[in-house]
This record gives sequence, structure tokens and C-alpha cells, in this order.
Amino acid sequence: MAGCSDDPQTGTGGAGGDGGAGGSTDAVLRILVTNDDGVMAEGIDALVEGLRENPKNDITVCAPDVNKSSSGDQTTPTPPPLEAVETTTASGYPATAVDGFPADSVIYALENLYPG
Repeated sequence: MAGCSDDPQTGTGGAGGDGGAGGSTDAVLRILVTNDDGVMAEGIDALVEGLRENPKNDITVCAPDVNKSSSGDQTTPTPPPLEAVETTTASGYPATAVDGFPADSVIYALENLYPG
């Protein structure tokens, strides 16, 4: 059976060893959610709503401002710097919309939304 277990005899303690995802730690799990369909897409909204059920999840949403399907291997040439605006998902969860490709959204989030 695939998955994680807290039992040291049968499981790994989750990704990253003891205390990782699926492990037995009380630490907050920081999750970056992005997609290629845009910040207002139904799929990203459903994922965020599901993740919100666990109060230990610290969710950051950063995705393209519009649908960019089939462009996951592209990035915006530099310069110019990436532009982004604060918005929400379809259900109102705070999000950042990036004027660029999905990879640009990840780059933007790592450089601007995750200090340190």
C-alpha cells in the first residue's frame, strides 16, 4: 500500500523522513499552489479549499493571471521584471496573479512571497 505512516515499523514518517508530510509533527506545512489554468480556475480553487481543511497548512496561491495551458516549459525573458497583483481565487481565498507563465509564478512566489 502506498502512503505514509507514523508507525516506525511500517512507514517512513512521510516525505523527507521523520516529521515530513504524513509524519507526526505539529509543525505548519507551507504549501505553494500554482497551476497553468490561471488563478481563477476551478481546479486551483478546489485544491485550495481542500487544503484549507487542515489548519496546519499555510497556503500561498500564486498563479498566472490568465489561462496559460501547455506553457509549463516557458518563462518570460528578462528583463522586464515580473508584474503581479493581489487577487483572490474563485471562492475568495487570497492569491497573487502573475503576468507570465506558470514557471514565472513559481519564481515570483519564491522571490517575493517567501522571504528568507
